[in-house]
Amino acid sequence: DKILIENNDLIESIDNYCWETSTKILLEICKDDLQYSNIYKIEFINIWCDKIKNLINTDSFKFILPIIIKLITVDERNEEIKDLIKFLFESYDFNSIIKLVNDKDKFILTLSYCEYKFSIKEFSEVELLAANNIRKADIIIKEKETEDLGWLIIRRSIKLFDNKKLAKNNLLSLINNLIN
Repeated sequence: DKILIENNDLIESIDNYCWETSTKILLEICKDDLQYSNIYKIEFINIWCDKIKNLINTDSFKFILPIIIKLITVDERNEEIKDLIKFLFESYDFNSIIKLVNDKDKFILTLSYCEYKFSIKEFSEVELLAANNIRKADIIIKEKETEDLGWLIIRRSIKLFDNKKLAKNNLLSLINNLIN
């Protein structure tokens, strides 16, 4: 097996902030070497996370913010992504970042901010933000191209509730909105 960092095309696409090209290259590499595809995916995420951490406090932030959002949805259990999210919210104020993205991406950033706050045991905002995400998620669930993303946000938001009855009530309210 080969390591991804040796693939010049992949590294060049990452250096040029080209998520789409880099993921196409990764898919080709994985297709040719299926037994290592999980290892390649982890390495791919690590390369991107390292690149982004080096650029978070630079003028390149606006270029990398869409990539950060894509990484958030890739793998919720990846420690490099969790570390990147922590680094992001320790470097920037959440309210200033949220202004830079479209409505769909606001859901994703809010979810990652909730997970960040949960990880540092600052629960005061977590349930409020998670409930707000669930309440508004019907907007993206009703759209065919974002439906899966909507359910991902719901699932991950529900896990953040300490008060499971509150989580259940928010979920029931969402279901009622979707039915009506």
